[in-house]
Amino acid sequence: MDDGFSTDPVFPPLLNGIRVKGHPRPFDLARRNAAAGKAQAGDFYWGPSKRNLECALVLEPETHTIQSLQMLPTAMVAFGDSFGALAPPEIGVFYRWPQSFVLNDAIIGLAQVALPAGVGDDDIPDWLVVGIQIALRGNPNDMNPGENLDQTNLFEEGVGDLSPKRLLESVSRHLLVWIHTWNDEGFRPVHENWVGRAEGRGEEISVQHDGHTYQGTFLNLDDDGNLLLKTSAGKTISLRVRDFAVAGGE
Repeated sequence: MDDGFSTDPVFPPLLNGIRVKGHPRPFDLARRNAAAGKAQAGDFYWGPSKRNLECALVLEPETHTIQSLQMLPTAMVAFGDSFGALAPPEIGVFYRWPQSFVLNDAIIGLAQVALPAGVGDDDIPDWLVVGIQIALRGNPNDMNPGENLDQTNLFEEGVGDLSPKRLLESVSRHLLVWIHTWNDEGFRPVHENWVGRAEGRGEEISVQHDGHTYQGTFLNLDDDGNLLLKTSAGKTISLRVRDFAVAGGE
């Protein structure tokens, strides 16, 4: 399949673009290399594909694990802004806690985060990898496109003319902008932007978390990016975003 990347995308000077074709995927290769000491901060792994946008950034945090995990919603906000800058104004992306991107009530992709195995909540991780994966087009071998109503792609949602290369370049720039904002201003701007595009805030939702199903009213995110739910019994519970982080390079 022609990937449409006759030349590599142009990334900001602070990023070291690393092209990844085939398997493992960019996020998996980035975390494996980081765990093996073969990656450094600023390495930006990306895949040349018309079907999926996939990229992953290696970071070397200076804050404890819980605060460092704020990079997950930060990456989501970065993609939301980059998509908004290129897509038609009437098409908006929303966020579903903890890591999904939603378009017209269906998932188009997700953000991911990986940390060293065994790192404690109050430890400073040696590395952190944050990745973004977006479905641009469906599988051409799929005989029943659109059958899974909870999954979709940009082509099916009328954004098929969006250049994968241009979107990838935009994501890299917005990711650096939002990390810089987080460094200078803390989590508040990220929190406000994420909540502003959150799916189901103030509504009754159901969340699969750590092997259990939780139901309640989506109140907000706390200062660590955890989900606050108010149950039917009137109790407010917090679901940890850390439980969705990938450990090590497995």
